[in-house]
Amino acid sequence: MPEHPNVARVRRGYEIRGKSIEFSESARAEIEDLFHPDLVYHGQGSSRFGQDFVGRDQFFSVERQLGGMLRQIVRQVFADEVHAVVIAEVHAQHEGKETVWTEAEIFHFGPDGRITDTWGIPTDQAVVDDFWSSVMASPPQ
Repeated sequence: MPEHPNVARVRRGYEIRGKSIEFSESARAEIEDLFHPDLVYHGQGSSRFGQDFVGRDQFFSVERQLGGMLRQIVRQVFADEVHAVVIAEVHAQHEGKETVWTEAEIFHFGPDGRITDTWGIPTDQAVVDDFWSSVMASPPQ
């Protein structure tokens, strides 16, 4: 049975992001086709990332700030026309502090087929909050 096209699209987004946060022109076009301009990232927890980030540009700004700190290993991708769920192992490292957690990343596709909303839900939010509180103090801009 062939995989749903959104599985391949989401997986490709992770492949692009895994290489660099500075995208080539063709990679940026793929990412822009994946994410709606009005994308909302619904942050979790009590760290500075526990808020909504509105707009694809704000989302990418946060991604650039996290650039060298995070590496994700995608374990599983599920998708249909409306939702995608990615199970990922997140490796976080900053100034000698290292943390690993497993996370379900949920995506909602709008009528135009682009992602309009996304959430990251870790298995242990306290571990994630502890990491972010120890490495970053001010909210992203």
